[in-house]
Amino acid sequence: MALAQAHLTMSYSMTSYRALSKQTEADRIAAVGQGRVGRVARQMNLISDAYRAQLSQLHTDRQDFGTSSAMYAPIVKSIISRYKPSRLLDVGCGKQALKTALGLNDRLYVGYDPAIPECSNTPNPEDLVVCTDVMEHVEPEFIEYVFDDLQRVTRKVGFFAIHTGKAIAILPDGRNAHLIQESPDWWLPKILSRFSLVAFEKGDNGFWVLVEPKGYLNGK
Repeated sequence: MALAQAHLTMSYSMTSYRALSKQTEADRIAAVGQGRVGRVARQMNLISDAYRAQLSQLHTDRQDFGTSSAMYAPIVKSIISRYKPSRLLDVGCGKQALKTALGLNDRLYVGYDPAIPECSNTPNPEDLVVCTDVMEHVEPEFIEYVFDDLQRVTRKVGFFAIHTGKAIAILPDGRNAHLIQESPDWWLPKILSRFSLVAFEKGDNGFWVLVEPKGYLNGK
């Protein structure tokens, strides 16, 4: 869907958005006071070693695992046209299907995935951050830290797509690959406490958001 159409389908009014933003920002300040945030200095808190091994095995066992990002290529292409980023960071890149779908080279694309050794180096901030069908795979106890890291690396704009139901894939230990299965109402406060909402669209099994860092105005 084109960005212009996405704006028309946004489900949250500006009134409810402002109210939710104030609430979640207050919650976040309280969290800082309790020492639950501050993830920037603690890179080790993004994923446990045991779970990293589970995901690595799943990537090896299933060639289709980590390839869903390609379906978002038309939306990402429109975002690139609008924001003209110098480079794209694909967080949770899997098998880098988005890179292939967009025809990007290594100068324009950086893939990061802690479960794939060659893509596991801590990424630097980039103009455009894409994170599709990833956050639902995060261990619940690390979700706040992972969102903090998304905030750290997003320089101009972020496109995040989140699945809200069960996955087809099953982890080697028998768990469903979607460790978090929650509605947008659960996810949005976490997003809005860190970013300004540009667009939102909800589907049958998930939703996506287009966001900008707080204080980012008209690309300046």
